[in-house]
Amino acid sequence: MESRLIEIAKKNGQCQLLNGTAHQYSRLPESDTADMEYFLEQIQVVLPVLGYEFLKEMKHPSDVLKVQNKLINPRIEDAIFYLSVKDVDAKAQVIDGEFYVLKGSKVRPDVSQPNHNYMKNLRPVLLANGVIDPNIFEFTQDYLFSSPSAAGAVILGRASNGRKEWKNSSNHLSYEEWQQNQVEQISL
Repeated sequence: MESRLIEIAKKNGQCQLLNGTAHQYSRLPESDTADMEYFLEQIQVVLPVLGYEFLKEMKHPSDVLKVQNKLINPRIEDAIFYLSVKDVDAKAQVIDGEFYVLKGSKVRPDVSQPNHNYMKNLRPVLLANGVIDPNIFEFTQDYLFSSPSAAGAVILGRASNGRKEWKNSSNHLSYEEWQQNQVEQISL
């Protein structure tokens, strides 16, 4: 089971593994393997509810089929958001209600609020793991954030109300306004 958990965590890329060696143990009987896989599924359901997202599969905006969004609302596929100020140019996309900052997004090199939670904890991890290139301060891959505010804080180097600061690239509505429009369109 440990080997499978390490394999899943490594594949999903949502955490930094200290024990990254997944050993191949002798094969379990088919019935035991089925029981273990069921237990793993239960773990993957329960942990996110408790706030542990590291086993959750990260979707990549470039891999998501546009057809999925057309079933709900044909305009959702165009919902790209930007955060652009002085030395920052970032783009993000919402997929299945989750906020992804896109590869190539520029990050402010300096931090104005170093004691802010995201500056102390998340930003150094993203830099250390190569998610943000420490030389050019740019995202090297799409990255899932817990909220638009978390993404904005890491990118801007300060506290951020991401619901107001991220803007829709097609109509320049804030993320908050865009989200409200989505609710209104669905309820019509």
